[in-house]
Amino acid sequence: MLVLCYGNIYRSPYARALLELALAKRPELRIAHSSAGLIQTHNRSSPDDAQALASLRGIDLSGHRSRSVTSEDVASADVILIMDRRNEALLAERHPESVGKVVLLGSFDPLAPLLGPTIADPYDRGEEALADCFDRLERSVMRFVEALGGRLPPRPRSRMKRAAVRAGTSALFAPVWRPFANDAAAILMLHRFEDREAGIAGHSAELLRRHLEYLRAERFNIVGLDELIGRTLAGEPLPARAVVITVDDGYTDFARVGMPLFASYDVPVTLFATTRFLDGDHWQWYDAVSHLCATRTRLDITLDVGSERVGIAFRNPPERLRAVRNAVEQLKQHPQTLIRAQLVALQGAVQSELPARPTPRFSAIRWSDLDGLGRLGARFGGHTETHVNLNRESSTVAEKEIRDSVSRIRSGTQYASQVFAYPYGLARDFGAREEQMVAAAGCVAAVAASGGHCTAAEIEARRFAVSRIPYSDDLYAMRQSLIGLERARALAMGGRE
Repeated sequence: MLVLCYGNIYRSPYARALLELALAKRPELRIAHSSAGLIQTHNRSSPDDAQALASLRGIDLSGHRSRSVTSEDVASADVILIMDRRNEALLAERHPESVGKVVLLGSFDPLAPLLGPTIADPYDRGEEALADCFDRLERSVMRFVEALGGRLPPRPRSRMKRAAVRAGTSALFAPVWRPFANDAAAILMLHRFEDREAGIAGHSAELLRRHLEYLRAERFNIVGLDELIGRTLAGEPLPARAVVITVDDGYTDFARVGMPLFASYDVPVTLFATTRFLDGDHWQWYDAVSHLCATRTRLDITLDVGSERVGIAFRNPPERLRAVRNAVEQLKQHPQTLIRAQLVALQGAVQSELPARPTPRFSAIRWSDLDGLGRLGARFGGHTETHVNLNRESSTVAEKEIRDSVSRIRSGTQYASQVFAYPYGLARDFGAREEQMVAAAGCVAAVAASGGHCTAAEIEARRFAVSRIPYSDDLYAMRQSLIGLERARALAMGGRE
């Protein structure tokens, strides 16, 4: 086992020392362990503040000397414990053979659901940051060793629940999790892709590349959505460990960043496009809100949306991001006519007009791009004409949004999918009415935006509400989900994910 951080002077030596103490109490766990760093310097001592705090906690770091990770380290390690995503990306870049071995140590922290899986580097950040780092390492190492030996506290009452917890937290042992996902497909849902030159935030291309390498290295069956649905409806079993990639909306970063990566790994993708967006002169309404708010550094307004009041207040850019996100969450629960009226009010409040066409940051691929992307492995499905919340619209509007979207996709490309995707896609955003409309439009299935893995029986029973799993840039989290942790938990609880 290899413990890794950037400099090998703070986090990894303390974690390795904690491992040594914990494993000494568990002689049945015969695990060799060492630590290393990614920085190309050697023989550095742990800083004085790290040694002093470690000594107060009963750990002696005085004899530690840093070293850089080697190919031999990676080859001999069954598991590589890392501290953050930067570690993961650098390690994978220098040692591709590490893919599939890496685990974020902080994911074992009982407080990870609140703090996240990253254990931040305390270098030059003061006493409080160092103490917090060491606290997280202590909790994480303790739980990690408990998981290795299957001694996690059996809080769930039933035997099945205890088994699920043990399987989920012992994330090092893929054969334990695999039965939970062998008969079910993971349909992943992505949106935007990071493009720093264009100022676009989204899924990191570097991390996505590592995830695709992992999927190929671990021999998941990556199949197209239409193939998966077609096999199911024909009564055929799902491929073992099936993974499907879907992307929503249709921004230009899909063509510039996402699809070239998918094509390089021969990964089929289904893009669900908002069809008016592809015309080039239509703003996604939530992008319009973001763009208009970005014209101001300070704002404090209230929008009257029907009987509801939606406030947008911020004093600086970080607050603006949160304010826009909260406003969008409220606005999307209303019909499109009310939302468009608020865009007019917002333009008056910020004293700025919305450009006639989306700016490059918010622009879509064009209809003329579809066949070229199709030849790379993309298929295209309807996602309504204007990204409305179907459940908030009249039957006439909802039916037209679905029908016209599906029809235009079919006439606009030879690579049309037979599957539809509901905007927003939570249970509150569509129902039996919308499912019937999708069927009437000639689609064979539709996908939601939540729900986890799905079996062939589940797809067949609810083919107009097929589950999807939101994609995460966190490889460790995605690995647990793909191999079956979430499904194990759901089955243990006696229900769906």
